[in-house]
Amino acid sequence: MITQKTFNIKPLSINKAFQGRRFRTKDYKDYLDSLHLLGGKFDTIKGDVAVTIEWYLKNNKMTDIDNPIKCLLDYLTKANAFEDDRKIVELHVYKYNAKKDDYFNVTISKI
Repeated sequence: MITQKTFNIKPLSINKAFQGRRFRTKDYKDYLDSLHLLGGKFDTIKGDVAVTIEWYLKNNKMTDIDNPIKCLLDYLTKANAFEDDRKIVELHVYKYNAKKDDYFNVTISKI
């Protein structure tokens, strides 16, 4: 089973999500709500999974590749795309230049 989705939204950095604190910021909560609206429903993939993320960013050179990952994986777990993010045994992340607006693709496949 493979699930693939595109999200036409700028990824949220972990810095903006927590701002050095241990609780979620309003930006983080708003981002999760936006992803939920864009992502729709997922069929839960049970067992171990591989996740591929392709970031398309206008400001590619200024964004760390790993910075927005946690927020996205938290959303996917909450959206029941897989049982728990502990079930991710492979993670592939790519960063590309966006020609117009920021967006990202997510592919989840059962191992």
